[in-house]
Order: sequence, then structure tokens, then C-alpha cells
Amino acid sequence: MPTYEEWQVSYKETAIREIQKYFRIYEIGNISEAVLEAGSARIAQQADRIDDDTFASLLKQISQSLAVNDIQDVRNKYYELEQLPI
Repeated sequence: MPTYEEWQVSYKETAIREIQKYFRIYEIGNISEAVLEAGSARIAQQADRIDDDTFASLLKQISQSLAVNDIQDVRNKYYELEQLPI
């Protein structure tokens, strides 16, 4: 059975994968409002499961920027997120 810390790492990794998926879709150019909403909701859901306030806050900001398709803000916040330890 995974420890609490292992669950936290799993949630963080899942959130990062969701953001990376968004970048791949965006670069291909095939992105719809439904995809944005779904990605935003999945990222926000992961943020709610993470106790690391800084990490969760950045995920919430990314989720909000994703919802309005502010790609530059998503990119900036993602780079900040990458600097945090998992």
C-alpha cells in the first residue's frame, strides 16, 4: 500500500502530465474548448489533492489560465512549477 508521500508524488506527476499533454495538443494546433475545459478540470482536481501549498497554488493558476486559453501564462507558470521539487 502506498504511503501518503507516495500518493502526493503521484498526484503531482499526474498534474504535470496533464499540463504536458496540453502543450502537445496546443503545438499540434488541434485544441478545442472541450479539451481546454477537461484539462483545466483535471489539473484543478489534482491541485485539490496536494498538500504542498505552493505547488497546488501554481496548479490552480495554470488551470484558470488554461480555461481561458492564456497559453503564455500557462507556459510561465509551468516553468515555475518545474523549479519546485516533487
